[in-house]
Amino acid sequence: MNFDFIDVNHLDSFIKVNNININQRILEFSTLIESPDFEVYTDGSGIGDNVGAAVCIFKDNDLFESFQFKLASYNSVFQAELAAFNFAACWALENGYKINIFTDSLSSIEVLKKGNSKSLFINHIKSKMFQAIGSIGLSWVKAHAGIPGNELADQYAKIATTDGQELNIPAPYTCVKRKIKNYILDSLQ
Repeated sequence: MNFDFIDVNHLDSFIKVNNININQRILEFSTLIESPDFEVYTDGSGIGDNVGAAVCIFKDNDLFESFQFKLASYNSVFQAELAAFNFAACWALENGYKINIFTDSLSSIEVLKKGNSKSLFINHIKSKMFQAIGSIGLSWVKAHAGIPGNELADQYAKIATTDGQELNIPAPYTCVKRKIKNYILDSLQ
């Protein structure tokens, strides 16, 4: 019998909502920052068991720099989307830039605005985004609508599923639930 479960020490942690600074529980972002230094497109992708994320940074409509990250097979595309936001926010903070981030993941934007997330991973990202309020705009764009930056981020995220720089983030609890369900179903057959 092969259980093939995730090391429990590498699971996302739950934290008490009461332990989160009240100012960081619910975030309101500007959708666009005036006179940004860069426009940034982010995306996450999953192909089979492979998951990747991409961050494409544009200056005056030209690709300035791009980053591609390969996540573990237990990570979700949702986590890849959030990891891309986090990378972009950290990049902007570290370099003192003002940026507008564009994503086709409305659910990722919405989870950052919610005040009841207990995920340590999500709350860490919210903390970084809180630090960046005023210097980061965050906007949703329609997927596969011919927006060049978004299309490039989508393409790079797909490539990152196999060829990206490894990015180590915790496994979501949904992965454990899925593995248990699959194990039970396999056992019943």
